[in-house]
Amino acid sequence: MRVLRIFHGGVVERYQSRDEELARDGTVVRLIVPTRYRELPDFTIGRPRKRDLLEVTTCKTTGPLRNPLWWYRIAELRKQIDQFSPDVIDVHEEPYSLAMWSVLRSIPEHVPMIFRSSQNVFKSYPLPFSRIQTRAFERSSAAYVPSLQAMDVLKRKGYKQIVEVVGNGVDVPEDEKMSLTKHIGVVQLIFAGRYTERKGFDDLIQAGADIDGLRIHLAGGELPADVVLPENFTDHGILSYNDLTKLFVNCQAICVPSHVLPGWTEQFCRSLVEGMSRYLAPIISTSGALAEVAPHGAIVFPAGSPSALRVALLSLAQMPKDELHLLRIASREKSENYSWPHTSSQIRSLYASAIKEHIR
Repeated sequence: MRVLRIFHGGVVERYQSRDEELARDGTVVRLIVPTRYRELPDFTIGRPRKRDLLEVTTCKTTGPLRNPLWWYRIAELRKQIDQFSPDVIDVHEEPYSLAMWSVLRSIPEHVPMIFRSSQNVFKSYPLPFSRIQTRAFERSSAAYVPSLQAMDVLKRKGYKQIVEVVGNGVDVPEDEKMSLTKHIGVVQLIFAGRYTERKGFDDLIQAGADIDGLRIHLAGGELPADVVLPENFTDHGILSYNDLTKLFVNCQAICVPSHVLPGWTEQFCRSLVEGMSRYLAPIISTSGALAEVAPHGAIVFPAGSPSALRVALLSLAQMPKDELHLLRIASREKSENYSWPHTSSQIRSLYASAIKEHIR
């Protein structure tokens, strides 16, 4: 099978793992990424490379590189697609975006197309975005989404083709039990995300202050100058991926206290699953798909409630060691659903279904 994937996030080499996994099983893959893209917090440069059955190429873009307001150069994109001659095209762009518009203008009619959508809040879009979305729905043979919420939104919008839930792939380390032993002493908990209201950052500082038996580590942002942390907090700032995963290994739990805002809830939360893959017990809010992603038994509290979050944190600090140990194991087991090998296998099956559907 020859698969052509178009994905703006693929400028980050770590996010090319799905393509590498597909190629590892004998699929010939070309991944087209922008020449540059703003993957927070910085601009990232797309770098062409070729290894075995995977080829990464770049395509120039036009527009401000903020979804949905940019698009691929159509002539250049069309040329790359024609040169590759794919059996199926996988568009990892939202169906209403100008990026999707440029893809629709570039792909041949005889090749089946699938797309990925992350929208888990129902929204209506003005012209031309609504028209682009309608055309994407008509042209595609299948779609994949990261959660059941996103599937419901897609169906509410009128999508009638195949839809599958395929979680965002993450690097799940080989299971060597990570030296996992029943934890004794102060529980180490990590918050890994931007230090913003929507991520529940202020709620956590308010709720977690001075809880006996709990130390809270912050990573992923810059601490505002006017914020004074309680004594049981440690700020690590913005960390590289490798440094963040090292911090995961030294903790026993992860907290995702995200809010529910007009037009936004958590879609998946990659850092949650990466923490789960390293045996971190989750404390999560009711925002978006968090409860769907986390294992059974995770500590869940109402989004936007610092008092409920404090009760959840106290519950973690006072949790019997055997119970915490089992929750950490459950987290690791659930994370396997989001490994690159597992999600790539799901995608490969979807490609086969899309090809059959397109032939009808």
